Amino acid sequence: MMPVDDDLHAEETHRKLFRALLIACGVALIAFVVVVVALAAGGGSNGVTYRYTIPPGTSARIAAGERVSIMPTKLVVHVGDRLVLRNEDSVTQQMGPLTVEAGGVVEMTFARTGTIEGTCTMNAEGTAKIVIQE
Repeated sequence: MMPVDDDLHAEETHRKLFRALLIACGVALIAFVVVVVALAAGGGSNGVTYRYTIPPGTSARIAAGERVSIMPTKLVVHVGDRLVLRNEDSVTQQMGPLTVEAGGVVEMTFARTGTIEGTCTMNAEGTAKIVIQE
């Protein structure tokens, strides 16, 4: 039979090992969650960022009859690419389903293949088409 001191020491050692195991599992779980979230958010992507800026006075130029083309009528991108639209004008602008408030910025990361079409106030033709490829 083991003395009481040895039993207490063994029990305390087991508690410390169990605590260390729980901490290691917790750290591993947190690391796993961080990686999954980063990949889901496109953090693992080497995508291209397409940036377009609507300069101040664009709406006045359009109202005066000038043909303004800030954005192409057709943009071909890939899954993981990102579109950033910055509106430095004093009027809200439209690009397909995206609305860019005056002084605002809209960002979109393309998560799946497909085509987005719609009205565009940033090019002379008045339409926009974004083709998202693999």
